[in-house]
Amino acid sequence: DSTQPWYKGWSFGKYTTTGVGAYTNAGGSVELNIGTSPNDHINDIGGAGVTTGGSGGPWRLVSAGSEVTFSSTARPLQNFSLGIGTPSLIPFETHAFRTDTNVHVFWEN
Repeated sequence: DSTQPWYKGWSFGKYTTTGVGAYTNAGGSVELNIGTSPNDHINDIGGAGVTTGGSGGPWRLVSAGSEVTFSSTARPLQNFSLGIGTPSLIPFETHAFRTDTNVHVFWEN
């Protein structure tokens, strides 16, 4: 309901992130990500920044994690994930990246 004060609109699109950094563990997973930002808008994730976070779970079969991105447009953007992945001897991972994120909004309201 766009007449309500809590309504912030919505958008449809994608974002791409490139960067360099390090992981403590290698593995693959499919994740569901939920992000929050001060303005609750996709454009908040854009720009150059630093991302740090991690995830863990039993043998990485099911993992939960979070990360924080400090960028030129959002301080901070928080991201939470739930994943199903490949078995690993190390049941957790941590990471830190220097990133550059580009937002491609196809449609917004």
